[in-house]
Amino acid sequence: AKTAEVAVVAVAPPVPVQSSEWDVSALEGVQQVVDEVRQRCEANVAEAKKRLQGRVGSLQGEVHVGEPSAVLLDFVTAWGADWVVAGSRGESAIAGFLLGSTARRLLSYSGATVLVGRCDAGKTPQETIDRLADVNKLAVLVAYDGSPGSDQVVAAVSAPNKPYREVVVACAEPLAVMPFGMSPVGWPDTVVSLDRERALALVASAAERCRDLADTVTTEVRLGRAANVLNGAATTHHIDLIALGATCHGFIERFLLGSVSYEVATTAPCSVLVVRRDRKSTRLNSSHIPLSRMPSSA
Repeated sequence: AKTAEVAVVAVAPPVPVQSSEWDVSALEGVQQVVDEVRQRCEANVAEAKKRLQGRVGSLQGEVHVGEPSAVLLDFVTAWGADWVVAGSRGESAIAGFLLGSTARRLLSYSGATVLVGRCDAGKTPQETIDRLADVNKLAVLVAYDGSPGSDQVVAAVSAPNKPYREVVVACAEPLAVMPFGMSPVGWPDTVVSLDRERALALVASAAERCRDLADTVTTEVRLGRAANVLNGAATTHHIDLIALGATCHGFIERFLLGSVSYEVATTAPCSVLVVRRDRKSTRLNSSHIPLSRMPSSA
């Protein structure tokens, strides 16, 4: 992290186009709200820079004006960012200026690894940050299905000296494509058991690769929709971070990016890291993620 280049970016909404039905006083009121949001963005950037000072190689802060997802995607591309870190929702006073749609577009189109910071269940952002500040090592859940994307996740979280207190390697069965809204619970045993042995072998193999990452390395293979399985395992093991691939195509092709990664990122009981291979280098294959005391955002 000491060599990382970090840009703290906030996006304020533009002044709406004046409607013929608006009077001047109404427009002035909207402008006041927009100015307040912009000032809040500037304050947030300043606070974030203060907290990161001395922890990274270089640090810059910027406030842009525009539609959040479009501005952030343009910035990520222009700046060549390898990582994007965002909260699970925004705090703008303007209706619709929330991270729900922004997060989905970042996950789908940024081309970078995305960390979505989420609060602990029932906790405020500051309470979550305070809890994590007292944690020396995180508990990490690695979503694994034998695909290149999940192999990339294992490589990304790998680091020397057992950086985590626990690693849980989890896989949902069956590995077959699961249409949105459908659950395998209740399927005939012959269908469900087709790849159960393969799923067990996959997580066992990945767990062996993770043996030097934590004192405790366990596996979870559960029947159900992938997002439900991952979130359930994260709750059971008191996980601090779920790490999964942006694209996963296992024994039978799955559509993780379109559904599972977004579903997990928006419903998980903890922060979520969606790993995407750098398209210009193999940087993530040769470096690790400094997760030992990563704060969660909101």
